Amino acid sequence: MHVPSLREDAHGLLNARASYEFMDERVEVALFVRNLTEEEFVVTGYDTASAGFGAHIHVLNQPLTFGGQLIFRF
Repeated sequence: MHVPSLREDAHGLLNARASYEFMDERVEVALFVRNLTEEEFVVTGYDTASAGFGAHIHVLNQPLTFGGQLIFRF
């Protein structure tokens, strides 16, 4: 079933990651950021109107997220 409120225009995401390896490439330190431009769009959704509830449920993408990684290779 086509649900007009779930229709999205084209969009893009900007993610970034920077890393540094040392100790003969056995240790890596990295920083990352996802959704740098803070795009918001519907990932999926549900039409509850056909079940008699009269609502559409939208699930949005993840917001701006950032973090780091410390990787050890044995």
